[in-house]
Amino acid sequence: RKDMNRKFIIKRRIALFLAALLIFVAPGCGRENTGGNQGAVPEAVKSSTAQQEDTDAGGMGRYMDETVFQSEADLIDQVQSQVTENGELIFLNCPSGQKFISEDNGNTWENAIERELVTFTENNYVIAAAIAKDGTLAMVSMESESGDGEGEKKYPLYIYDKNGELKEIPLELPGEDMHLNDLTFGEDGCLLASVMGDTSVYEIDLQNGSSKKLVDIPDRADVMYCKDEILLCGTFSGIYLYDLKNSGFIEDKVLDSFIKENKLSVEWTGGGYTNFTFLGEDHAVYIAGETGLYRHVIGGSTIEQIIDGSLSSLGDPSHNIMSVLPSSDTEFFVMFNDGSINRFSYEANVSTVPRDKLTVYSLEENETVKQAISSYQAITPGIHVDYRIGMNDESVTREDALKKLNTELLSGSGPDILILDGINIDVYAEKGVLTDLSDVVKEADSKGGLYTNLIAPFYQGEQLYALPVQFGIPVLAGHETAVRNITDYTTFADMTERARKEYPEGDLLGVYSESGLIKRLYSVCAPSWKDNNGNLDKNRIKEFLVQTKRIYDAQMNGTPQKYIDAYRENAEEYAPYENSAYFRMLSLGNYYMGDSPFGHGEVINEYGYMELLSSVKIKGFEDTVYGLMNGQAQNIYHPATIVGVNAASENGEQAKDFIRTMMGSSVQDVLQTGLPINRESLKELFAYDEADLGEDGALSYISSTSEDGREIEYAIYPASQEDIERLESWIEKLETPYLQDAVLEDAVLAGGISYLKGDQDVDAAVQEIENKVAIYLAE
Repeated sequence: RKDMNRKFIIKRRIALFLAALLIFVAPGCGRENTGGNQGAVPEAVKSSTAQQEDTDAGGMGRYMDETVFQSEADLIDQVQSQVTENGELIFLNCPSGQKFISEDNGNTWENAIERELVTFTENNYVIAAAIAKDGTLAMVSMESESGDGEGEKKYPLYIYDKNGELKEIPLELPGEDMHLNDLTFGEDGCLLASVMGDTSVYEIDLQNGSSKKLVDIPDRADVMYCKDEILLCGTFSGIYLYDLKNSGFIEDKVLDSFIKENKLSVEWTGGGYTNFTFLGEDHAVYIAGETGLYRHVIGGSTIEQIIDGSLSSLGDPSHNIMSVLPSSDTEFFVMFNDGSINRFSYEANVSTVPRDKLTVYSLEENETVKQAISSYQAITPGIHVDYRIGMNDESVTREDALKKLNTELLSGSGPDILILDGINIDVYAEKGVLTDLSDVVKEADSKGGLYTNLIAPFYQGEQLYALPVQFGIPVLAGHETAVRNITDYTTFADMTERARKEYPEGDLLGVYSESGLIKRLYSVCAPSWKDNNGNLDKNRIKEFLVQTKRIYDAQMNGTPQKYIDAYRENAEEYAPYENSAYFRMLSLGNYYMGDSPFGHGEVINEYGYMELLSSVKIKGFEDTVYGLMNGQAQNIYHPATIVGVNAASENGEQAKDFIRTMMGSSVQDVLQTGLPINRESLKELFAYDEADLGEDGALSYISSTSEDGREIEYAIYPASQEDIERLESWIEKLETPYLQDAVLEDAVLAGGISYLKGDQDVDAAVQEIENKVAIYLAE
């Protein structure tokens, strides 16, 4: 599965082993019929919850959410939940054995410590668990046959009953390589489980460990839920409903179409779910995710959005859903990966949508904007932040989106807040479209401190019309003998050619297309392509193409052809990825595999920097050196989420308040794809709990496998105070922002691809580029 827009979850909790699988189990039961015939559709019952009304109608009634509990540590592994028969609400963090319990309908929560359970989880790597209505807990542990973490793995099943007794259940599955993956307790105490090595659901008899296939489902279940004789299986490809009473699938074309059209896959990412699904009263299916909470009565004709993600913490991309616990049809509890539990309850006397509105605009969807909206809405519930995305459809080009935006702005209307990534800031400033933000920067800098050297290039005299919220840093790392003399783009090309001679059959750069190679090297070169007057520097463009051709030839003449062929076969699928921050980020995989003597890319989060620090602790890589990467430009940084305020906005102060939120800790501390402009938040990124460290002092472990089956395992160690100060010293040196100029870059890309392929010589390519941008630069 390759979804380039999927959230990339890098962090992993320290555990005995590197891989993890999920399992849930329960007390025994039995059914005879295992057929897959069409089952009866349960009678659809009309929703008892309030459906959201049209914004302009001024309706009343909305779900409000609040944090009712905050645990001390982040939760990286799967969480299960249950409302027990005695009314307790429980969230269980599987690998740690932490149970968060409420006995008063979710008003107060406590971390219940059961010594035997905690001892078990400390000595066994629990990869999955489930809770029955009577409080019985089933757990699956991943263990090695040899007992030392090496060799073949086994996956024993344990039951921890309500009396505190722990026992292993002998487990029988039909295939040698099969083991439990996911499971749910049925309402009658029955265990229903999916397995790895199959996509079927099995019944497990907990008295003797025997198993019986119940039904085949089209894909592996990442979420299973059982209620009112219906088994729900949430998978990457869809949600499947199985009628346990009549032994057949329930078809629901309305639900299937909605999931497909809105790409609401249910998938465990390693640090939360893309979407979470469960069953409620009246045969209702719920889907919770970043866009909100949806409700659909099985067999019904409509899908209700009962919670708007943009008006709740569900819309915060830094909050990944671990589990959802419905306590009633109008109240839900959600546990997020930061360890918080939020209550969502329906308030009939609150307006459906806040009457006051603030509009934010960006050309493309921006995760940091969504984080800021969620944070701002939490502290300003009376203002609705409307997020507009110019290129929200594949049919809308950048030019079309900008024409529409420009028409609005020049007429004195348009959005209140502009995200200026990919937009010519100078043009907007010259036309008087943008408001001075220097007061916002002075205020923020006086409170916690900003990296003002990264903001300085955006000033036009005393005025500041645009402000970067985050940034990336291009870096280069490798064996000392390979990278020690790399000072510019020419010496980088020299190094790549030498590397090909030393590594004749390796994948040097991990990039298999002309477009990908050019785009990955934009940031260290593009700032030099125009002179101080904004005119095109043809000599610098020519130099870029010549050196890039050397790099391209070195990469392609030796990289295994199967890699190149596979990439080209899926070029359309990979195209969006080449435009993402994840494509530009630091990549050391080929370096660690021994295919290349170096790696490069942008450090866009704390893990990228900690990986650099940790590289010298890997056997065979003790001579690794690393530092800022220079190209045709020097001391480069990549500012992102560049924000401005519409000078014609009637909500100027509220817009500045929104920017203050973007610069504050609630957003800066949890950025997904950028380093924070806030100094205190940078330090906060590297904070860790000693309890999270392994015996060797590592914070996490990485395992990687190459296409041909080679494996590399290494540890990531936390950054020391000295390491943080070193990073800050790098940041203080940065002075050259890489600002995307889409028109110029598109022209360079087209001419560059033609030149790299050999379709035209370099002078013709440069001339073609000049012709394409001449009118644009003149304007």
